[in-house]
This record gives sequence, C-alpha cells and structure tokens, in this order.
Amino acid sequence: MLFLWHFSMSLLMFTFATTAYWFITGESEFSPLPEVIDPRTLPWIIVGGITCLAGILVFFLYEKQFKQKRPELFDDINADDYEASWWKFIVGTTLLILLCYILNTLFIAWTELYDDLLTKLFGGSIFAGLHYFLGSLISSLPETIVAVKNYERLTSPDLNTAMASASQSNMTNLGIGFLGSVLASLLLAIGINYQL
Repeated sequence: MLFLWHFSMSLLMFTFATTAYWFITGESEFSPLPEVIDPRTLPWIIVGGITCLAGILVFFLYEKQFKQKRPELFDDINADDYEASWWKFIVGTTLLILLCYILNTLFIAWTELYDDLLTKLFGGSIFAGLHYFLGSLISSLPETIVAVKNYERLTSPDLNTAMASASQSNMTNLGIGFLGSVLASLLLAIGINYQL
C-alpha cells in the first residue's frame, strides 16, 4: 500500500506537470521540440503556473491526510547513522554545482560537435533536452544516496522516506515550474518577450 501511494502520487504529479508543460509551451513533451517555440500569450502562462500550483497544493493535501492516517511512518525513522555537518553540506553543495557546471560545458560541446545528429534524434532543442535529462540525474545524486540507504533498512518508515524523496522531488519540480511561470508572466506583463 505504501508503494502504491507513492506511485499514484508520482503519476498525479506527472499529470499536473504534463498539463502545465502544454499550457506553457503549446507542445507535447513526448514529441521532439522544434528549433524555436513561439512564446505563449500571458493567459496561457498564467494557467500553466496555476496548474503547477494546483499540483503542489494537491500534494500537500494528500500528504497531510497520509501523515494523519499513518503517523508511525514519520515517527519511527531510523537516524542512527545520521550526522549533521555543515562542512559536508558545503563540500557536497560545491561539488554538485561543479558537476553541473562541467556537465553544462559538455552539453555545449556536444551541441556544437554533434548538432545535426542530435537534432535528428531529439529535435531542435537538444541542449535543453540533454540538460534536463542528464542534469537531473546529477542533481538527484544526494537524494538517491539517501533513498538507497533507506531501502537497505527494509523498515516501513525508512521505505517511506526513500520513496518520499522521489515524491518530494516531483512536487519540487512543480514548484520550480510555478516560479518560472510567475517570472515569465511578469516579463510578458511589462512587455519583455522571452524565448523558451
């Protein structure tokens, strides 16, 4: 039941994200992106942002109900090997930023060298596609490490924590989409055009 709850939440967040993506871009996320996407008008961007916000609110509503229904999953988390360390946080964050910078540099090189081939495979917006897909793998490393450690313990609270990292990540991506929609809306409202 725990797995099914997190799986259904992931599908729900995916549905909100897919719908918001269409409102914001006017394109299907399952088809290759064209070289240039025509900017959407202000109402479309606002509706896309509201869709992201609705997904976040739905997530928090269901999570609140879930916590009330199964409070033991949140009270009995194993924290024996947890060590709070500002030093590890700073070093880890610095390395993550460095890895993302290196990855972005590689994307630029790949785009320049293999532009024709990659465009045929992935569409005109290959840089954005590779950046999102591979970049998300790198930026997800910390939560993946936490999830794997929790999977190894095989207790219900730790399993919940492991799967919740993915659910929280999906919800956080909706939050980023909402903030991006607000920014795009403000730019359009003051007359500054943008290109996705």
